[in-house]
Amino acid sequence: MKLYHKCKAWLIGDYIAKQQDIYQQSKAILLFNASFLVFVVLLPLIIYILIAGLYGKAFPSILGLIFVVVQVLLFKRYQNIWWSSFVLCVLTSLIVCVNINFNDKALHLVEPFWMIVIVVFAVFMIGVKWGAFICLILLTGFSFFVVNKLESNLRDFLDLIPTIKHFLIAEIVGAMIVLVYILSIFVSTTRKAEQALRTGNWLLEENNILVKKQNSEITVLLKEIHHRVKNNLQVVNSLLRLQSVQIRDEASQRVFEDAQYRIKAIALIHERMYKSPDLSNIDCSAYFKGLSEDLLRQNVIHEQIELKMEVDLTEWKQDVVVPLGLLLNELIANSVEHGQLGDVGVITIRLVSSGAQQFMLAYTDNGIGFPDELAHGFGLELIETLCEQLNGKMELINHRGHGVEYLFVFEG
Repeated sequence: MKLYHKCKAWLIGDYIAKQQDIYQQSKAILLFNASFLVFVVLLPLIIYILIAGLYGKAFPSILGLIFVVVQVLLFKRYQNIWWSSFVLCVLTSLIVCVNINFNDKALHLVEPFWMIVIVVFAVFMIGVKWGAFICLILLTGFSFFVVNKLESNLRDFLDLIPTIKHFLIAEIVGAMIVLVYILSIFVSTTRKAEQALRTGNWLLEENNILVKKQNSEITVLLKEIHHRVKNNLQVVNSLLRLQSVQIRDEASQRVFEDAQYRIKAIALIHERMYKSPDLSNIDCSAYFKGLSEDLLRQNVIHEQIELKMEVDLTEWKQDVVVPLGLLLNELIANSVEHGQLGDVGVITIRLVSSGAQQFMLAYTDNGIGFPDELAHGFGLELIETLCEQLNGKMELINHRGHGVEYLFVFEG
């Protein structure tokens, strides 16, 4: 047993230590054990054959023993279970086929048992397709033997059967032992794999439950954060409104009102966020359409302005929500306040993907255009700042008397 364990550790120990797949580990163990078993069976068998004087029968056994040793050493060198098994199956198949068809000095009653062993071994080690290929080789060789050699072989050695019956029984028993061992390895490996699969599925379900619970807790926490931010912004807005009552200067009061509108816009952004059913998968089309409508209602008092909006973002990041929402608020506020849209005003917004990790915002209105006095105003400066924050580029096209057009391209 010590010799067995030492040989096993030397030949396949490193491979098993590196391999995580249960089937590959079992195949390596089967390859070694089958080789070791064949070696243990063939070595005394060869000695018995030579002592019995059946030299014709000794040749294939000696050749098989050599091939077993060679393929195990090849596996030690290259660590490839499939190729080692394939070479072993092909060579043993050729040995059996050549032996039964060209070795006329031996009785060939046991070879079919070894053929069965080779086919079962091939199916487990190199797959059903290549196992069928090995089976075809063996069937071809055996069919040729049955048609051309079987009758003469039985006639020549029929009288010798009583004298070699012990040898035949020993070889059949050896083949059956190898076959039973291969089948037991296959069954035990399948059971281990099924058990590992059941255990893996159970652990996966447990992890899924834990992840869902954590996601639910995180979603609740994020919604609570957005809700608190929105409430705090409303408090700040109320303080600004109360403070603005005491201001008599119209310019200063106008600055306070603009600040209140912007704070309301941020509050609307966070309100829309915490009202979303799934923060990890927000419907960007519904979100930005709803936000734009809310922002328009906030800025429009008496006019009836039509909002046309198209949103088609294949992928987007949630960290763009606040700056993009503020950008939309500034654009809409500028159109309403300075564009003189009137009762037939139309604002058109297109927010679409324009390439990998890139999206585009096109904003137009049908007002009087962009006033020259606003070219250096705070609103335009804020728009440019938000565009830079979104890692984008802006183009302003002023159609005097016919409206204004903004084109933004943002890097995802």
